[in-house]
Amino acid sequence: MKITILGCGALGRLLAYFLTKNGNNVQGWLKEDKKNNICINITHTNNTKDNIILPTNNILHLNNSNLLIVTLKIGSIIYSLKQIINFINKNCIILLIYNGLGIEKKLSFIKQPLLIGITYHAVYKEKEIIYHNYKGLTAIGKINNTVKDINYNILIKKLNLALTNVIWCENIHVFKLKKLAINCVINPLTTIYNCKNGELLKYNKSIFSICKELSYILIHMNIFINTKDLVILVTNVINNTKNNISSMLQDIKNNKYSEIDYINGYIIKCARLYNLYIYENIKLFNMIKYKELNVI
Repeated sequence: MKITILGCGALGRLLAYFLTKNGNNVQGWLKEDKKNNICINITHTNNTKDNIILPTNNILHLNNSNLLIVTLKIGSIIYSLKQIINFINKNCIILLIYNGLGIEKKLSFIKQPLLIGITYHAVYKEKEIIYHNYKGLTAIGKINNTVKDINYNILIKKLNLALTNVIWCENIHVFKLKKLAINCVINPLTTIYNCKNGELLKYNKSIFSICKELSYILIHMNIFINTKDLVILVTNVINNTKNNISSMLQDIKNNKYSEIDYINGYIIKCARLYNLYIYENIKLFNMIKYKELNVI
């Protein structure tokens, strides 16, 4: 497959590495066209190291890509896609992989087959080195009706060869909401306590309180998961990704705005629709906003 990856952060580079190693023709797409390539240095889950050179910003490659994978921060997706959408062929599948919710209704300008992905790979970037700490599930599903004409089984098989454990999900929205709930716990708490994911197990009372609120909201959204099961789900992710640095903490460390508006902020908006008050999530939201003010 000819693939372009829009967003060359930790996850984008990880996907580029594995897809390239599996024989696909992959390029990155940078917002600023100042480089012809980037070097991807990766440390694997077993501590072995490798690197590849990834070409970038070739417009002909973009024109002819079969797949565009977008791994940008959620707040940058709409603007960045609009900059290149006219250079993407009508049959190119666009796969969005991002944390949070809240932009889905703004994607109607995309006429190409549009998919959404949720991944549990644990990866972070530090001093230009990509640390891959956990090989997790990746679920993919459709977000617009154009996909009905696409044989997604072929795509899933090809992605599985490179990434392993990739599945097609007919109801991707359920997956997305559960991943959102997990992010509502792990991302802000690791940022507040400035710690890796695994250290959150010391704060089990906070985890329980947040999960209690989230399960109550999810039930109103027809996602029936009780507090105990949600705590188990969150704890499993914490254990599996114990050595990882959450994306929100990475943002704050790099003096960037976080995705809090699309994570806990999205849940707070949903709670207002149901006339519910969720103290724990509002507290987390305000604490992260305060951190943003102090570092940006």
